[in-house]
Amino acid sequence: MLLSAVSSWCEFFDAAGTAVMPKQYKLPYTLKAPSEETENMYLAEVPVLPGCRAWGATAEEALFNLEGVTADFIASCEHHGDPLPAAIAAAGELVIAV
Repeated sequence: MLLSAVSSWCEFFDAAGTAVMPKQYKLPYTLKAPSEETENMYLAEVPVLPGCRAWGATAEEALFNLEGVTADFIASCEHHGDPLPAAIAAAGELVIAV
């Protein structure tokens, strides 16, 4: 498991076109080294969000890809009115702006 922080920052605008500060979440993640089990790629995942995982040729690429997958997961929950898992408030290593 890699223990470092990854951040994602984006500008968001409200209906009037005014820039607004995005929500931020700190999420625990795991990072597995390449192996036969991970198809010889790095595998990063956010265990508290079912199905949020991404692969990459490098650890950095896997974490970068994970940011997008996680942001899309959270945005989809918010768009559809689905509750986020309770564990999402837990302190962790990955910061996602949505």
